[in-house]
Amino acid sequence: MWGNYFSALCMNQEMPRTGGVGFYLNENRDWFNPGFMEDVDNIADVTTPEIFSSLVSNTNTFDKLISQFKTKTINDEQVDKAFTNYTDWP
Repeated sequence: MWGNYFSALCMNQEMPRTGGVGFYLNENRDWFNPGFMEDVDNIADVTTPEIFSSLVSNTNTFDKLISQFKTKTINDEQVDKAFTNYTDWP
């Protein structure tokens, strides 16, 4: 998920296109939905480095990832909404 999201972010910085990161990102790709990270990155008080810092070795479930993201923001409900934007999680 991180690799797909971050590569789209870098591509957009190197070769900007109309439509932003989403132009390079297939949000609903397979089961891991990298668009979830884009949605979290669009929360006003969350940064891309904070998203990366959430990916520690014990973050091995979606619940733990969501909890990690919530430590980076005061907008917990926006993290929950970002997750529920995608309905095909395993």
